[in-house]
Amino acid sequence: MKIIFGVIGLIAVIAIGVFVFLKFSPAQQSTAPAVSNTASTGLVKTVPGDFLRDGKPTYEDVALVKAHLGCKKSDPCWNQVVGKTHDGDNPLYTSDLDMNGNGVIDTQDIPAL
Repeated sequence: MKIIFGVIGLIAVIAIGVFVFLKFSPAQQSTAPAVSNTASTGLVKTVPGDFLRDGKPTYEDVALVKAHLGCKKSDPCWNQVVGKTHDGDNPLYTSDLDMNGNGVIDTQDIPAL
């Protein structure tokens, strides 16, 4: 009988140890880099015209749109990857540059600086 209680006690101690390890393990904490344009919730704020997601529209964003002026939704260029966001989160497609949603990359899509 003492052996049974000893085994049950050992199992309980191991279970508590595993729980504490999993609850407070550094692997469970977020290792995402700090981004200057995050809200208190940790979500990235989107800024109109900031295609590269570096916090504000820049000349790099303007150059990206200018390089793809004239590309239409019906063209093969529409779904091409044209870059990657600075936060490394997503690839950037030509269609992402269509700010006004009219199906063409035109001068109306150039962000104001």
